[in-house]
Amino acid sequence: MLLERTGEKPYQCEECGKSFTQTGALKTHKKTHTGEKPHQCVQCGKSFTQAGTLKIHERAHTGEKPYQCVQCGKSFAQASHLITHKRTHTGEKPYQCVQCGKSFAEAPQLKRHKKVHTGEKPYQCVQCGKRFAEAGTLRRHNMTHTGEKPYQCVQCGKSFSCASLLRRHKRTHTSNLYQSTLYSKYVKTLGQHERSDEKLYKCIAVVELKKSDIITPIHCGKLLEPTRSDVKKEVDDVQIPVYHPQTS
Repeated sequence: MLLERTGEKPYQCEECGKSFTQTGALKTHKKTHTGEKPHQCVQCGKSFTQAGTLKIHERAHTGEKPYQCVQCGKSFAQASHLITHKRTHTGEKPYQCVQCGKSFAEAPQLKRHKKVHTGEKPYQCVQCGKRFAEAGTLRRHNMTHTGEKPYQCVQCGKSFSCASLLRRHKRTHTSNLYQSTLYSKYVKTLGQHERSDEKLYKCIAVVELKKSDIITPIHCGKLLEPTRSDVKKEVDDVQIPVYHPQTS
């Protein structure tokens, strides 16, 4: 405890020179060089160098999330994830770039940002030689060679190489739902008032549920007074067929 207060680190790794305040920490560190992973998950067989890391991993199987945010109720499997999450409420960004002054809520975000200044791209594609700043970007790029498309739409079965493309695709389904509802209301409303100039009872609100990317049309009951040409223009703008009432 005294060494932690003074900052002294007398226990040094002979292989890489890294120093530690405790012998236990040095012993754990040495396993990164030997590749030793004595702590194994009984459910999936994955192994870890530390018992604590195994305990955190096991929560992926059990779904246990013991760390809860008192402000919004969201729960997390790791204490560090809760600490990071709290910054979304406080706005705290303790990790600052010394080159441009930009701040970040997480250390990995700052680490990725620094590559913008250095131009570092350590991740290279073995097939075409293209280099990337992040491992995740390389993984997505590799799919252009393998043809792998792990993200599938549950509505139509179409698959995509990355989650963002799937989210964009989902909107084609929700857009069709919105257009269909708008056209249905237009036909119904125009049919009710085709022999008079009464007020058209019409208002569509679109509520986007971000978590599922579902867009649900909701009737909010607002009275508007559009002309028939206004209603026709709105329908034409969303590219749906226009109802032409029959004249007697």
